Amino acid sequence: MNARPIVTAAAVFFFRSLPVLAAQTLLLDNFTSDTALNTSLWTNQSPVLDALLANYASKWVAPTLSFGPGGMQMSGVNAEEEFTGLASVRTYSAPLTMTVTVEGTIANGNPFELLLVNNDLSSRMSLLGNLNSANDPYYGIWVNYKGSATPFHMGGDLFFSQPTTNTPYTMQLSVDGTGHATARLADTNGNFVRTDLLVGTGPFYVVLAQREGLPVTVGTNIAIWHSISVVTGTNPPVHRVVILEK
Repeated sequence: MNARPIVTAAAVFFFRSLPVLAAQTLLLDNFTSDTALNTSLWTNQSPVLDALLANYASKWVAPTLSFGPGGMQMSGVNAEEEFTGLASVRTYSAPLTMTVTVEGTIANGNPFELLLVNNDLSSRMSLLGNLNSANDPYYGIWVNYKGSATPFHMGGDLFFSQPTTNTPYTMQLSVDGTGHATARLADTNGNFVRTDLLVGTGPFYVVLAQREGLPVTVGTNIAIWHSISVVTGTNPPVHRVVILEK
């Protein structure tokens, strides 16, 4: 992965809460009420997972899943250059807004990665969570997308610099009809936003994943996925400013 400071015309702001969009629901899964994987919505055998596996040059491991009141626990990645995940059974076309809540409970590297991607990865966007501060310079939550200067198999642009385990993060990816997107992230301290990200128009698969590159520490990674929704439409745009992160 690549650690690169943000020097961009995209915006970073603080909000009290993420916007809620009243629109047609395309996908909804409250993992806290599931007792098993809903196979009408999710699969671990998909061409888009194969494309990601090839892009990451990683070894595939089947996801280990368990369900309880907290949500869907995903594990399986515990060595260098490994990847696992679930893909949505169907695709979703822009404009759309996806909202996910997830937390990493054990992090030797990247316990969670959230993606919107098409089959050949020509339309793509991801939020990758490395929650282990010992993994500097890979530590942080990173955003990557089609228009990023960083290759998609690497981390991307630093979005949130000090994430922690056992903290639920609500993440929102919103793509408009022109293929430009907004990424939002919220935790107990506030919200962060990046706008004007060139992503592409899809159609998109939703991927809930876990992967490891070459971390400083090697070992178990566990994430708990609480809920996910995909709805039609996008949130209002945020005015752009220049932010320089030292």
